[in-house]
Amino acid sequence: MSLVDEVLTESQFIVELEIDAANRIYIEVDDKSAPISITDCINVSRGVEHNLDREIEDFSLEVTSPGLDRPFKVFKQYLKNITIKQYGLGCFIIDAPTSEDIKAAKNGLEEIQRIIKNGKHDMIILDEVNIALYFKLLDVDEILSLLENKPDHVEIILTGRYAPPEIIEMADLVTEMKEIKHYYQEGIQARKGIEF
Repeated sequence: MSLVDEVLTESQFIVELEIDAANRIYIEVDDKSAPISITDCINVSRGVEHNLDREIEDFSLEVTSPGLDRPFKVFKQYLKNITIKQYGLGCFIIDAPTSEDIKAAKNGLEEIQRIIKNGKHDMIILDEVNIALYFKLLDVDEILSLLENKPDHVEIILTGRYAPPEIIEMADLVTEMKEIKHYYQEGIQARKGIEF
């Protein structure tokens, strides 16, 4: 594997590497920041081939990129295709939201509207948007309009407690989670990467 790693750029990674008994070498590479081009595959192929000696042992070499019709094979492929953005101010609202809280929510909604409109994403998760509605950071009609005007191929998931009746009515699927047991009850605080 180090032979291949040596020739990859900093943002490229191995998706699959196979060498069979007949010395057929198959390498599938991807890139965290850009699609893999034919030139990228040629560069990897040349780099690997440069470090192998056909006079010692014959081999065949195929370097390819993941196809659109192939399932993801490694975790980095998922990460490459997920964008996480925070639009709130990173704090809890205890009583009433400030004007800065409302402005941040409105700015976030405007960007989400642009993202949905461009149609490049198949799924958008508006995490805790129902709480934003509850605290009046956003208006229910704004979210209903967003849902009504989305492209057909885009799935939008809304999360958070206190979903307004209008949202529940429009939704195709509504789930309510109920706490049975929680480690908060034992005094364990929220953990980074789990609860926030």
